[in-house]
Amino acid sequence: MPARTATAVDLDLAALADRARVSTSGDAYSPYLPAHRRAMRRALIAVALAVVDGAAAAEHRERTDAALDDLTLTQRPSGLFAGGDNGESPPDSSFTANDLCRAIRLIDRSGVAGLDAQRARLVEIGSRLAPALLVGGVHTPNHRWEIASALAALGEVLGHPSLSEGAIAWLAEGVDIDADGMYSERSANYAVHVSGPCLIELARLLGRDDLAAAVERNLRATLPLIDDRGRVETVHSRRQDQSGDFDAEPYLPLLLWAARRTQDARFTAAADDIVRRGLTDPASRLVEILDAHDDAPLPPGAPRSDHETAVLPSSGLVRWRDDALTTTVFAGSDFATTGRIASGLSNSSTLVRARRGDLELRALRIAPEFFGIGALRPRLVFADEHTAVLQESRSAAFYGPLPITRLRAGGDYPLTPDGRFFAAMDFGARPKHPHTLRSDVTISRAASGFTLDAAWQGMDVPVAVELVFPAGHSVLGADFDAAVDALVPTGASFVVRSPSGAELAVSWTGGEPAVTGFDEGESFTAVGGRDRVDGVRVLVPTRTTRDFVLTVSL
Repeated sequence: MPARTATAVDLDLAALADRARVSTSGDAYSPYLPAHRRAMRRALIAVALAVVDGAAAAEHRERTDAALDDLTLTQRPSGLFAGGDNGESPPDSSFTANDLCRAIRLIDRSGVAGLDAQRARLVEIGSRLAPALLVGGVHTPNHRWEIASALAALGEVLGHPSLSEGAIAWLAEGVDIDADGMYSERSANYAVHVSGPCLIELARLLGRDDLAAAVERNLRATLPLIDDRGRVETVHSRRQDQSGDFDAEPYLPLLLWAARRTQDARFTAAADDIVRRGLTDPASRLVEILDAHDDAPLPPGAPRSDHETAVLPSSGLVRWRDDALTTTVFAGSDFATTGRIASGLSNSSTLVRARRGDLELRALRIAPEFFGIGALRPRLVFADEHTAVLQESRSAAFYGPLPITRLRAGGDYPLTPDGRFFAAMDFGARPKHPHTLRSDVTISRAASGFTLDAAWQGMDVPVAVELVFPAGHSVLGADFDAAVDALVPTGASFVVRSPSGAELAVSWTGGEPAVTGFDEGESFTAVGGRDRVDGVRVLVPTRTTRDFVLTVSL
């Protein structure tokens, strides 16, 4: 472990502010945000810098006014802000409202001189916005807490407590947190940027400690999902972050809040790790620290255990950590219950990930060639510190002729689904000739990696086992096959070398001599899409009539 060069306790606001002044990272998300959110963010950062400096110089006032000029241009007669693909959106406007209230709070709590005119402009903008938020609607689970937080915060800074009634109406639905401690969207991005901070603010404004307790539960569940690089596991997410890495840095204010609330050293340790790696968005961190409402002392950080196990049954997620080796098993896709690949669902078919240093197995996936259904997306049936058991049953059918009572002279039969596709066949009225395939996969933990044991019952079909490694990894013992657009091993083993020269070994029994490709599934291919994990792909062929055992050592 590197020497301790900085901790969360060591954060220096003046130094952080100096970095925020010259850094462009504070606008890192700007291209993806509506203009009103970018403008309000610029105003908020200008106010924060004035607070740190102890007075609003002409530079602070000018930057705040310029940002508020831009913000005013986006506010419509309805009071809402326009921008983005949702038009005049109450939830999108709520994000800006919460930053607006944060700016007013910073001015009021710090007593910084010279921003009276800017505060009045913020109040005027918020006053025009509040009635529209009170009657506004939402799209997603986290939007409820964003709009509720905005209403309660506007009620506080505008002196209109009645606005909190709207927040209370949204909160009456109950916080969407499951037995694992995950919010229903399972998204690190929305947990850290929306649900967590909004529920904390609502807990403060409304005196609702149960809301703060929900955030604490989520943070406890998240701790084992942060690896030694500061990346948060997101394979189980139901939102856009399910297919990429998520940096833990935005968790810093929530971890500091939880450490002070609980005096749990594990939260401090996680915050220390973030600070030690170096902050890439100093402007955001400055605002968050200034706006914190709890200045209780932080407990000292405790060393993280070298051996950890986390099982999240509701999410189908298992996380094993052994020294520098991190292994993730996932079997929580929503495909099994919905039969769909769609926005808002957990879609990943990745079964295992593993990493040690810069040596990484990004994804292991399995795809039987069974009626175009695609890769396995099983459910988690058992997991502990040693083993994870995954299971999937899939079925498809051939159909017989319609009964006489359902015949139509014109041959115009209803357009109906058979579970995989649609056709004008009146499927529900036809006799079926079903075919099934059950897949049983066991992942066994090892000090140097894992072993995967796969067995099948049902139809005899080819199976492709795909292993994906990051770009920059080289594979020894496999040749590229253009027919399947992947590397195919020349024997029953291969070796992967990372950029640093570290090596990962893969071997197996129960393979087949030829691979026919990885079935990505009609849910993707029917609309010209692809179910791919970016990286260097290796396909290992087997068959459902064989017991397949694969070992990965790294």
